[in-house]
Amino acid sequence: MKRNLLYVDDEPENLVVFRVAFEEDFNVLEASSAAEALELIKTHEIPVVVADQRMPEMTGVELLQVVQRDYPHTIRMLLTGYADPDSMMEAINKGHVYNFITKPWERDSLFVTLVRAFDAYDLAISNNALMERLGHADRCAALGQCAAGVAHEMRNQLFVLPLVELVEERYPQDDELIELAGIARDTQERLNSLIKE
Repeated sequence: MKRNLLYVDDEPENLVVFRVAFEEDFNVLEASSAAEALELIKTHEIPVVVADQRMPEMTGVELLQVVQRDYPHTIRMLLTGYADPDSMMEAINKGHVYNFITKPWERDSLFVTLVRAFDAYDLAISNNALMERLGHADRCAALGQCAAGVAHEMRNQLFVLPLVELVEERYPQDDELIELAGIARDTQERLNSLIKE
């Protein structure tokens, strides 16, 4: 099954060229503006976004910065015809861009980069799932330690059996005390059973 790949460019001919180049390998979604791209991301699972840098209203870096904030696992790539170092640093620092692609791009080279981007996305999702499981395991371990501590403290307070036996020895004729001692013994046994469980 083809995976979603979002390409964002305000020039219609660039959208057509990109789609034709990669539609056999990916489900290419197209957006001609950053706003349109953000709407598509809301309604589709999009592992990889490729955005042109120079667009009206919002640059590619600004778009990728929003994507990074709202969809941190989505892999972000910037495509531009202007490969100046300042733009590259801005893209890397603000949009946490996975790759910086210069125009004109070469299909085979870009294809390999896209496949690696999907692999990076899958790895990020797997890592996130493992971290959640690890967090759950840590919480369970902490809960177990807490329960053991509470059980220990409860057991320390349940050593009333010698007192119950003393009451039964000293006052065997006092039916009321013997009945209360029996209740205390039953309660202690039930609580011990709960602590063991």
